[in-house]
Amino acid sequence: MYSEGSSHYTNTISALKKIREFDYLSSEISHFDWKPLQQILFNRRKIDSSFLKQVSDTFQISVDSLLDDKIDFKALEARMCQETFTLPEKYTLCPNSKIKTIQQILNYISPSVNKSHLMKSLQIPFSTLTETNAPVNCLLVHDLFKLIYRKTLNHSIFIELGVNSVISRLDSDFIRMLRDTGSIESSYIYMIENLTSIIEKNSHYKIHSNDGQTLIVHSSDNTETKEQLKIKSVATHEGCYYRLGFFTAFPAIFGLPLAKVTKNKCILKGDSFCSFEIDISMYSKQTLKIVSLHPNHAARTAI
Repeated sequence: MYSEGSSHYTNTISALKKIREFDYLSSEISHFDWKPLQQILFNRRKIDSSFLKQVSDTFQISVDSLLDDKIDFKALEARMCQETFTLPEKYTLCPNSKIKTIQQILNYISPSVNKSHLMKSLQIPFSTLTETNAPVNCLLVHDLFKLIYRKTLNHSIFIELGVNSVISRLDSDFIRMLRDTGSIESSYIYMIENLTSIIEKNSHYKIHSNDGQTLIVHSSDNTETKEQLKIKSVATHEGCYYRLGFFTAFPAIFGLPLAKVTKNKCILKGDSFCSFEIDISMYSKQTLKIVSLHPNHAARTAI
C-alpha cells in the first residue's frame, strides 16, 4: 500500500495533478502523454482505495475498471475531447446489436442498480444513449449483464429484462406486423422466422417442430460473430434467461397472459444448440378481438 509521504505516493499524486490540470478541451489532447495514468494502473494494487476513487472520479470511470485494468485509452481520450459517440473498440467489432438495447436495459434496472456506475465500468458516455441506432456488438451486452448479475446475484432479473424488451417495443413496426398475424401461433412463427434479420443477428433461430400445442425453437451461434469476436460462444447464462423472457412475453402483444417456456438444451452445457419449448395450448381456442391497449395503436385480446 502506498503510504502518504512516500516517494511513490508523491509521484502518483503529482501524476494525477498533471492529468487534472490538463486542458482536455484543447487540441493538444492528441499529444497528451497517458503514462501518468498508466503508472497509476501499474501500481493500482498498492494504492490507497480513496486515491483510486479520486482517479476514477477524474476520468468518470469505475474503480472496478481501474482494478481490473480494463481501460480503453483511445475511447477515454476521445471522450475527454467530448466526441459524442465513442465506445471502447472491443464493443464496435462485428456490431450486430444497437445501443437502443443497452438503453432499454439500463432504463429498466434503474434505480435498483446504479446506472451511472454501470456506464462508468463499461466506459459508456451518457451521450451515447442518444444515438439509439448506433451499432454495438454482443460483447457490450454480455459485459453489461455480468455487471448486473454481480450487483444483483439474481438470474430472474434477466427474464424480466427479456419480457421488457418485448413490452418496450409495442409501438414498433415489427410488433405491429406480429399483431396483424391474428393468432399467437402465427405471431410466434413470424417472429422466429424474422428474428435474425430484424432484431437479433448474433444467433440463428429456427422452428424445430410445431404440433399446434407446443412450439420448439432451436437457436445456434452465428459462426461469423464468434470468429470475428474470438469468443467460444455467443451464448451466456444471463443471455439465455433474457431469451427465455423474450419468448415468454409475446402473448402480451395481444393483451394475453405470458406463455410458459422451458429450456431443454443449452450450448453452455455442451449441446450444439439451445432449445426452447413454448406452450401455446392455452391460446389455441381463444378468439381475438381488437381492443385499445395504448393510445397510439390497437392490440388484440382474448374473449
